[in-house]
Amino acid sequence: MIKAKSLAFISLIIILLTSFFFVVVDKNNTSESVGKIDFSVDGFIESSIEKCGKGNESCYKALLDTYVKENGVAKSQILLAGFERNNNKTNSPCHDLAHGLGLSAVKYYGDEALKGDYTICSWGYGHGVLLALLKSNGLDSMVNICSTQSGDSIIGCYHGLGHALFQGGVRGGDIVKICGQYDTLQSKGENPLLSNSGSCVDGWSMELFTEYNGARSYNRTAKHDLEILNFELGLCREILSKEQAICESEIYRNYVAKAEQLEIMLPRIAEFKVFCRDGLAKVKEDKVFFDYICNYLLGAQVQMSYYSNMADFDVVNKALVKVCERNDFCYAGFWDRYKNYSYNQAEIEAFCSSTYLGERCRSERDVLRLKQQG
Repeated sequence: MIKAKSLAFISLIIILLTSFFFVVVDKNNTSESVGKIDFSVDGFIESSIEKCGKGNESCYKALLDTYVKENGVAKSQILLAGFERNNNKTNSPCHDLAHGLGLSAVKYYGDEALKGDYTICSWGYGHGVLLALLKSNGLDSMVNICSTQSGDSIIGCYHGLGHALFQGGVRGGDIVKICGQYDTLQSKGENPLLSNSGSCVDGWSMELFTEYNGARSYNRTAKHDLEILNFELGLCREILSKEQAICESEIYRNYVAKAEQLEIMLPRIAEFKVFCRDGLAKVKEDKVFFDYICNYLLGAQVQMSYYSNMADFDVVNKALVKVCERNDFCYAGFWDRYKNYSYNQAEIEAFCSSTYLGERCRSERDVLRLKQQG
């Protein structure tokens, strides 16, 4: 735990900054002054692409680590927002790069990393900060940080808290108790991930399967994908609430993703689909909850598998229709991941003209264009 005075100071900082989350970083500004040199964010990113190439996540993380060390948190957040705009050019998930930047910011600046915009790259920066601060400030401080948030930032904070709680050794049976203790933080809409408990369990579950270190921290004899899948599903069942479905579905999604090669992913996607179908038949209560979360993450994985391996609209669209069939939750999962990770202005009209994505795509098209241009 941190001392009461330190905790109060941190909380006060966050409360003051919460109302400025979306304006602290001016994403329309692509240049800044670093010393006496006119620094171009887009120029830095282009040189980074030349140096690292597409998909070289570790290289980009190393560049951001050096940059934050030399230039501070605020300027690094401006640069990170530039990476968010150019996500399709780097082919390295901005969310994961932001995780790394958050960790680096805490490494070099401690609690100063709490300043600025948590929300860059789908809250990736905030997640990295929470993970790093856990080691120095303890679990209680992480819960208090989230309790000071408001609006949409609550959801992202609790997801990051879930990551941190796993790192802190909290088991599945206690996750909902911790993350669900604030009754003022209710679900937003039908998506179970948009609640404090759901988002937190989702973060905990992601940490469970990260590089399989989660499973091996409990069972170091697990070696094979299927063995690890079954072991981790067992850990999910320690969650004695409907949020268990979030954990199980995330574990299955990662079982597909870890295959990396599309020819191996395809049969695993089919297994995931069967898991959702058979699991729904077994659920006695909260059938809509299970149906939503399992198929939502199934759709998200279709986007991740096909788009990362073969960014061809016709191929992706046929796969989407085949897997999702008529399940609207599945289409919602695909679309949400696409717009947050892979949105490409040049191909948006093709998606907006498709039968199953058209309506939700067209309703958000202008907003997405402004974000891409920003």
